[in-house]
Amino acid sequence: MVYTPLGSDIELNGKLLPSSKYQVSWYDPRSGKTARTGIIEKKSQLKFTAPSRGPGFDWILILDEIK
Repeated sequence: MVYTPLGSDIELNGKLLPSSKYQVSWYDPRSGKTARTGIIEKKSQLKFTAPSRGPGFDWILILDEIK
């Protein structure tokens, strides 16, 4: 999980992730709802864009391993 307080883009070093595939979801702490956005394959650099951005638009990126 990665928290972004302003909905900023999130960049991760994929080399540090153990699995080759992940289910990507975004959790909205304001509403308590989680939205799945798809499955990705690991790359050396991963970039994620939150559903919205700006003051008051915090999000939590969730990556669940697919085995």
